[in-house]
Amino acid sequence: MEMKIGQTVGALKIIKESDYKRATPVSKYPSKHYICECQCGNLVEVPEGYLEYRIVKSCGCRYL
Repeated sequence: MEMKIGQTVGALKIIKESDYKRATPVSKYPSKHYICECQCGNLVEVPEGYLEYRIVKSCGCRYL
């Protein structure tokens, strides 16, 4: 499932696509990342899979 600009996941709203990067230091393959704006106003960069499976729902200002 591809995420779309303007889509919201929890408190995060996707505002633009970022580069392909490894999600964690032990990740074998790079994944697409998105720049998201939290409802509190903070910007965070989140891997696509973390948004798709709702692993990350805020910048950290709320409980995940």
